[in-house]
Amino acid sequence: MIASRLISFFLFFVTFGIVTASPAPKAAIAKRAGTSSDLQAVFLTLKSATDSILPQINALVANGKASDATITPLANAVTAALDTASASFAAIPGPVSTESGPSKDEIAALAAGIITDITTTFDGVQTKSAFHVPTLGLLLLKIDFALKTLLVGVDFLVLGLTGVVAKLLVGVAGLVHSLGFVLFFTLLKL
Repeated sequence: MIASRLISFFLFFVTFGIVTASPAPKAAIAKRAGTSSDLQAVFLTLKSATDSILPQINALVANGKASDATITPLANAVTAALDTASASFAAIPGPVSTESGPSKDEIAALAAGIITDITTTFDGVQTKSAFHVPTLGLLLLKIDFALKTLLVGVDFLVLGLTGVVAKLLVGVAGLVHSLGFVLFFTLLKL
């Protein structure tokens, strides 16, 4: 008798507990979309890095002191800066909207300015100091691959950005081609 009352009492609370129980809330997964300001920040960091490296290369060429020993570490630093920027772009969740923040044209102009500076500097090395830097071809190949990787990564975030950059680089298309940046040249269809 007592057992039947205990069982019915137990079943009442189990039933009442099931009815009133609410499922545990899922942890809110906040997935923040990247912004065009994130892209601009990465490009500004890249510009800062190249603005400190490229004048050193230009000075070595102007002073006639360009050699494998002096140019190789600086060219590798440019490649490393490009690779770091590519990794930063890969970490930005995409696609990125350019409706707020910097526009696609502003970001493309920043990218084109950096690329123009790099190509102009290494054109100077190639025309004035190529005999003193026998590994220049290999260094340029690394930079070519890094530039292509950078722009492919950016184009995944902002569709069509590469086309805008290509239009801005028409003036240096000859330099890009003469440096042997085949991958980059092909990507931009210059």
